[in-house]
Amino acid sequence: MQMKAYFKAIEYQLSNFSQEQDINLTKAVLVCKKAQEEIEQNSGPLTPEREHLAFIQLSQHVCEYLDHNDDCENPEFYLAMQRLENECLGRILSYRLMMGWLVRDKEAPIQFNAFC
Repeated sequence: MQMKAYFKAIEYQLSNFSQEQDINLTKAVLVCKKAQEEIEQNSGPLTPEREHLAFIQLSQHVCEYLDHNDDCENPEFYLAMQRLENECLGRILSYRLMMGWLVRDKEAPIQFNAFC
């Protein structure tokens, strides 16, 4: 999926499925709109750095929303926001791994018996 369509889908989800007026959701919608505008102005995709920044901002607002609204009246919307949070954090992690900002220590364990 192209990033413009991706941000538009997120904006739609935030705008139309939320019954609540929440400042964090409003800010998240603005992040999506700004990303779409940048894509249109550049006539091409966002740079990886700019995309990383957009996901950091988006995840910040979604995380704050989830932290303050754990008793959400709309469980489907709440689950969708949790999925969006996970998606953003996964994209942030992937970018940081790609840049070499996160590396595995040579002596780090590879098996965790407590989880087996």
